[in-house]
Amino acid sequence: MVAELSQLQQLMMGQIPSLKMGDLPHQVAKEIGCHPGIIFLGANELRHIANKHKEMGREQFQQIPLLMKTASYYLRSERNNELTVFSRPEWEDKFYKLGLKSASGGSEVWIQTMFRITERKAVKAARKLRHLHGPRIDI
Repeated sequence: MVAELSQLQQLMMGQIPSLKMGDLPHQVAKEIGCHPGIIFLGANELRHIANKHKEMGREQFQQIPLLMKTASYYLRSERNNELTVFSRPEWEDKFYKLGLKSASGGSEVWIQTMFRITERKAVKAARKLRHLHGPRIDI
């Protein structure tokens, strides 16, 4: 499943407030107390990411649901409602790093940021976090 281009366009233009991009793995949702753990991308966050990280084009946003299925999930130990997600599709040479934050009393998860990083930077960042789910990248 990929995000529909027409829906992303509507989101970018503010015609819809948010778009469902996937679900947290059950183990991760349980760990952070977020049920059902639906991952959303908001219009403001989409515009912020697109403006700040020019390498994030429509193709990258369309891939978010796929990225979430094969991702490595890490928890910032000092903040129980913030997750760092690393994913590297087999067709790319860089990792995607996404920042997620639970909201609304733990029933929703929102994408806060998304950008690409090198494997070296991903490994260095992951070492500072607690691994929750998916393949470990901090070895």
